[in-house]
Amino acid sequence: MRKITKRSRPSKSHRNTIFQKIVFLSQRSQRSKHLILFEKWWVEPIGYCVAASLHPTLAILWVLINRKVLLMMKMNTKKKIFAIAIIFSGVFAIAAQTATAKSVVVYTDNRTYHLGDEDFQSRKWKSLHGECYTASFEVPFSTRSLILKLQTYGAEAQNSILLNGDWVSTLPPQGLKKPNKWTGTRSVYIALDSSIDGYNALKICAARVKFPEFSGDKDDFQIRKIRIIVK
Repeated sequence: MRKITKRSRPSKSHRNTIFQKIVFLSQRSQRSKHLILFEKWWVEPIGYCVAASLHPTLAILWVLINRKVLLMMKMNTKKKIFAIAIIFSGVFAIAAQTATAKSVVVYTDNRTYHLGDEDFQSRKWKSLHGECYTASFEVPFSTRSLILKLQTYGAEAQNSILLNGDWVSTLPPQGLKKPNKWTGTRSVYIALDSSIDGYNALKICAARVKFPEFSGDKDDFQIRKIRIIVK
């Protein structure tokens, strides 16, 4: 027969240890509450302001992370990955829409032009237009960047791009073994030292070739489907 013994009373030192643990847990709970309040009233608003000053999309991402992170902690791994994918896809879609909305096409010309210094008697070449092509356009707002989009045929030199008479960039060679072939759409990003707006003139000019056939020989090439975009 099993002998029933009276449970002994905890010693004073043991009771003190338990009391210390309770006090510690209580203090840790109070610290957690203070931390939550600090994050709610200081960290979140300040983080939102910083994110919004950089880009509106970052502000949206900040709100989504702060509001959904606690719920996501209770999800399994697959659900977490799915939720993160949805958040980031939404953010990138908003960013793409914002970038598209700020891009404006200010000039379009789909005709073909032959630039250079020689007039070729060939069906593949248009009549010589001259050494330079000029595109006049109006910028509806102040900007410090342009994008030139076009297709080229036979470009073999570092041809010049000028804006309002000043050199701003180059149209590099096509980089093909057989340059007398139309390329796909090429993009030249032009960063400006100062802001521009209103009416402007952009020129594409033929440059001297690396191995000239005669003195002052310049590159002969063709351009078409010309567009100028401001951002």
